[in-house]
Amino acid sequence: MNTAVCLISYNRPEYFQKTLGCLINQTTHDGFDFFLYQDYCEETPKLSERCVELFMSSALPRKKTTVHPQNVGPAVNMFVAKEECFEKGYDRVVVIEDDVLTHPRFLLLVRQLLDRYADDEGVGYVRGKDAIQNPMNNYAFWRRSWDIIRDPYEEYVEFIAPYKYTDLPQEIIDALPNKFGALTQDGIKMKVFRDAGLKRVETSRPKTKHIGAVGMHFTQDHYVDKGFDKVKIQDWADIILPVWNQPELTNKCLESISRYTKFPYRLIIIDNGSDEETQMVIMRHTDSTEHAIIRNEENLGWIKAINQGIAESDNEYVVFQNNDTEVTEGWLTKMIGSLTEGVGAVGPKTDNVEQYQGMVEGEGEIETSKLAFFSVVFPREVVTEIGGLDEDFGMGYGDDDLYCHQLKKAGYKLKINTDVMVKHVRRASTGEGAQEMINKNVVLLNEKLREL
Repeated sequence: MNTAVCLISYNRPEYFQKTLGCLINQTTHDGFDFFLYQDYCEETPKLSERCVELFMSSALPRKKTTVHPQNVGPAVNMFVAKEECFEKGYDRVVVIEDDVLTHPRFLLLVRQLLDRYADDEGVGYVRGKDAIQNPMNNYAFWRRSWDIIRDPYEEYVEFIAPYKYTDLPQEIIDALPNKFGALTQDGIKMKVFRDAGLKRVETSRPKTKHIGAVGMHFTQDHYVDKGFDKVKIQDWADIILPVWNQPELTNKCLESISRYTKFPYRLIIIDNGSDEETQMVIMRHTDSTEHAIIRNEENLGWIKAINQGIAESDNEYVVFQNNDTEVTEGWLTKMIGSLTEGVGAVGPKTDNVEQYQGMVEGEGEIETSKLAFFSVVFPREVVTEIGGLDEDFGMGYGDDDLYCHQLKKAGYKLKINTDVMVKHVRRASTGEGAQEMINKNVVLLNEKLREL
């Protein structure tokens, strides 16, 4: 069954319109049904009506609206939303408030987190990290999580429900911390998760931005100080893969990545004007919205393709990968594990003895002065600092040597993880005229190193 996306709205169409625009521009709506739970304001009914109008006239698919007869407040509104969606048979619910901007891949990333941790009973909910660290303006969880928090949440809702949300008596507000251990419904949810020994999982880079007013009791520090917050950070990697023909090698490469990559990743494939057979291979391995394909009309070369991929990339780790490689079990997890403080890039061993990394001796992690970029992983901030590859090297060769020197000049270490094997058909990706290009680029590299 699809995942329910519940939008919790009040009388703020100026905010809601922006929130709605971000959701309309998501990379996928497949597998999601959208529900607006609209709080009503008797003093400004046209504002509430405008929110409903914006939602129902939007391009979002599969949508339905529930309008409360009065201002019940976010706690009651959210309770009703989750209760109704789980009663309808949904097993997973995403909650987004009406003043939250979302990254274009927000829904995709949340779905991946829900899939990944569905059977992990130590996780209570997942979310996209917020740019201003509001921990509960978006979250997603399973029916099993609702079963845990429902009763104490309902007790809180029943306690405040008799009163108008914007006019809660002071004695009720004063009683909340002692009665429930928290001041807000957000805090109560987090306390219940804490008491149950559950943690949340969120993206390490911000995927949402809260644009509404924020009270001090909503901030991240408040929850951490109270001991309510247990967080596991989930990172992603972008695997940038330039492709020019070679359907057989490309197929083996993509099959190995699919089979042996447990670390969450997104493929960014740059098709350098490949033939139809190769295009079919690419399509077969990227038939979902999780991945990105950039198509060039002609072969722009490996370097420009990598730079195109860097421009598209936005995840925590960046991988440069040749399409004439085959990865092995646990390759990416192990290489990322070697990116400790001060390390700018990590590469694997290879079976190709013509390459430096095919002749390296030793075990475990080995510090090195150079890496061949047939398979290499960087932290996002390193690539941002150093920039892309030098396009003066044309179709390729020498660019990786220069980049390694740039990394070392910036104070970063380079490592080879010898526990990782990546098979590489050397120079299969360079095509005809390779030796002439190599000779030319060796001269260019020496010139640039002297200037560095």
